Amino acid sequence: MHDILLACGPPFPGAVIVIVANGYDSSAGPNSSARAGMYRGARLTGSARRAELAPRPERILNDVTDAVRTAAERRADTLARLNGDADVWVATASAGRPHLVPLSLAWDGARLIVATPAASPTARNAAASGDIRLALGTSRDVTIIEAAADVVPCADAPGPVALCYATRTGWDPRREDVPHAYLIAAPRTVRAWNSLAELADRTIMRDGRWTSA
Repeated sequence: MHDILLACGPPFPGAVIVIVANGYDSSAGPNSSARAGMYRGARLTGSARRAELAPRPERILNDVTDAVRTAAERRADTLARLNGDADVWVATASAGRPHLVPLSLAWDGARLIVATPAASPTARNAAASGDIRLALGTSRDVTIIEAAADVVPCADAPGPVALCYATRTGWDPRREDVPHAYLIAAPRTVRAWNSLAELADRTIMRDGRWTSA
């Protein structure tokens, strides 16, 4: 199992953030979006660096809004993400040890579909627990999904599942030399928020049903 170091976005525009992945999930196929990487920016020194790193509340908070979306609006925004985003963060766990990877995403209108090597930690953990957690968006616009997961070998998957995934991602894992599996995730709980004002009512799905409030 590979360990992954994650860093959130820069605290304000212009700050230097370096992100290092200590490997990549063995679930990363050649066309999968789970890739390790490093991003570097120009480094400032001396007074220029001190000035750039000085707290600037108006810049740190300029993306925060006090507007509160209705549950219907957050549902619409979540569905737009599910229909449009290319990737999703997928979290599983084994013996209390978490495992987190980004994988290519397909959405069939009711379930999220991702693919990974059948022997990867992600597939093994999901098969053992039957649970996964998925995350969309940024730290300023969050969607967290708790789901029941079926792990199905790609070779045995129903045709509509395989077609949905291949059409959406442009990659058919059934053609890989290494056996892959689909993780078919049915959402049970969905939480979405983009500000402190939305935290109180962030749950927009409970027990697989969208809330009306």
